[in-house]
Formats: sequence, C-alpha cells, structure tokens
Amino acid sequence: MSAFRSESPIGACNGVCDWTSSGRGWGHSCPVPTIDITADPAGSGNVIVVGATATKHGTPTTVSSPYYPLGFTRANTKAVKLNGTDSYYDLGVGHTSTGAFTIAAVVRPASVSGSPIIVSIDSDGLGGTAREFVLYRGATSFTAYVFKSGGNSTITLSSGVVAGEWNVVCLSYNGSGGDGAAILRANVNGVAPAEVTNAVAPLLTSTASLLIGANGQGTEGFWDGDIARVTYWRETSMTAAQLAQVAASMMGSLPSRGS
Repeated sequence: MSAFRSESPIGACNGVCDWTSSGRGWGHSCPVPTIDITADPAGSGNVIVVGATATKHGTPTTVSSPYYPLGFTRANTKAVKLNGTDSYYDLGVGHTSTGAFTIAAVVRPASVSGSPIIVSIDSDGLGGTAREFVLYRGATSFTAYVFKSGGNSTITLSSGVVAGEWNVVCLSYNGSGGDGAAILRANVNGVAPAEVTNAVAPLLTSTASLLIGANGQGTEGFWDGDIARVTYWRETSMTAAQLAQVAASMMGSLPSRGS
C-alpha cells in the first residue's frame, strides 16, 4: 500500500533529536526512520508503510481506537488487531543490520498468556539459531533477544504488561564495542529503562524477512492484540535519552493508555 508523510513541527525526526548548541545558535541532527508502519484508517487491516512494502497475512482487522502518528498526513490513522493465530505483516528481506538498530512499537496486548512477537528478523523461529533479533511480550515483561553466531544476549523490562493497555516499547542495539561490549538499551513508556553493556556482537546475518506480529517464518509467535505503529531505524543506535524522546512522542499520540 502506498504512503505519504509530511514534515512534523520539529522536522522529519519523529521527535528524536540530539540538540546541540553552537555559536550560530541551536541545531539538531535527527535519525530518520528506515521503515515506519501505521494502520490504515480505511479498514480491512491494511497498513501504511514508509520505506518498505508490507504483505498482509491472515485476517488482521482495523480497530476503532484512533492513533495520531507525528509526521504523517493521515492524522486519523488507527490501529490493527492481530488475532494471535495467523495474522502478521511481512516487510520482506534486506532489512538486517550489521552493527546497530533501533525499534519502537506501540502495542496493546489482548492477554498476558504465551510469548507473542511484536517484531522480528528470525529465520529459524522460536528456539532457533539463525536469527538476528526478536522483540516479544511475556506474561509480565517485554523481552528482546539479539543473536550472534553461537550466542545471544537478552534484555527484559519487567513492567508495562497489562492486557488491554497501550504501551510504547523501545529497543536499541549498538554493536560497535565488539563482542561482550555491545550495548542493548530499552524502555517501556519512556520509563522502566534497562541497559545491558556486555551484549554479543556482531549480529547474525539473517536471510529472513522483517515481520510484524510473528517469527521470521510466519509460523508461530503470532501477536494477540493491537498494534498502532512500528518504527525501525536500520544501522542506527540511540542513547537512553533519545529512546525516552521516542516514547514521549509516540505516547503523546495515543488516545489514552487504557482505551
């Protein structure tokens, strides 16, 4: 589905700015998302995608709660509901990162059972080895794994999982420090920050697609609930402060945490 976007009041940065002072005044450098996905208000579970093409699988539906993403012309964008059994979106291959990535997702779980996936590049499925990353929901936490050849690192956020409540989940990986010194950062709703400073590197090179709502094979880990937005920065890591800005921008666009 085609998409279009406009400049936000602070530029096409979705609120993610590293502001610096200079003799000429204030300036900023904004990491622009590689891929930005939101639900289509026209219905039928379609999504608006900037930076890629999405293939819809299963029977996702458009839900009534509006979501207003900063930087998009279609301000009445809504969320999509995935059924937990066969619904997901395939963004195709070629989105793997070699040293860094950042993900932000606006989600509302329908339950706290199972371990459904929000976003993944995962060619082997749950428990496999040929995987790059996976971000998913557990019963009490949001968790992410990143994978190297023969190993992995994980980061867990122990707060934020309530059935029927919106959450903004942010994750960033920086592998420039090398194996055992890479950095994983995450937060939920701009708070409950977590950081792992001894993560694995480099990431596995996966031939899997980037999927929203399932594993890289589209065979398991189906998301059960609503997804309003997923934003992906390829080869870009963020500081804890930048992740908090991302969360604040996305939370400010939600109808309310619990509706």
